[in-house]
Amino acid sequence: MCTWRPSTMGHVTSRARRTFLMIMCVLLGALSIAVFSLAGITKDPTAQAAIATAGATLALAAVAVLTFGQQTDLLEANRSLVEMATKEVAEARAQTEALLASVDESRREREWAYKPLLITTYRVVPDPMVIGRRFVVTNVGRGPALNVRLCAHEMSGEPLGHEWASGHLDAIAPGASEEAWATMGQDQTNQRHRCVVDDLVVQEPKTLVTAVAYEDWFHTHYRQPGSHADAFPVEWWGEPSVVDAPDWLRCS
Repeated sequence: MCTWRPSTMGHVTSRARRTFLMIMCVLLGALSIAVFSLAGITKDPTAQAAIATAGATLALAAVAVLTFGQQTDLLEANRSLVEMATKEVAEARAQTEALLASVDESRREREWAYKPLLITTYRVVPDPMVIGRRFVVTNVGRGPALNVRLCAHEMSGEPLGHEWASGHLDAIAPGASEEAWATMGQDQTNQRHRCVVDDLVVQEPKTLVTAVAYEDWFHTHYRQPGSHADAFPVEWWGEPSVVDAPDWLRCS
């Protein structure tokens, strides 16, 4: 009667419980058989009915123990399957994330195979009669920088003492440096590329703010403030004329 197959996925406590239930099932089955045998020996119909009822009760109890054991094994097997599935999902997610990270790294490496990266340095012109500086723009990237626009801003301390210097270069090759003289002033020539630095302006007197805007072969636009060679430039992939284009693309 008690022939359910114990699960092999349980722990020691589960095996002990199954052993106990198996013993209970065997005992109840044996008792029910003994009671039914006793009912066959007894000649009193009332006693036979009572004994038969007791035997049936014992048989039902044995079946209940058997069913309980089977359901317990099934629940444990399902729980183990859920745990295994959860572990497999977590492992698959980790593998997917690692794969996506590898793909993104490869994509970035391909991009930087042709991307320019400009840094700007300067020194004051050694002429007290000229308010100017020599700006040096260096391309430390792997691709040429096109349509390079340089702008600098400085405030003299007066409320209206804002001055700019603007410069333009058609291209700077990878590893090349270009020098340019620039005179600080307020006329339209000086302000030609002021949109490149307008959002970077500080109100501290005698603080020079510089930035360069440029493009690559695929017309991706970049803006690199100052001489921060360790910082990646801001990128823009759309057209400068669209509504949500950044302000530093307003001036060409």
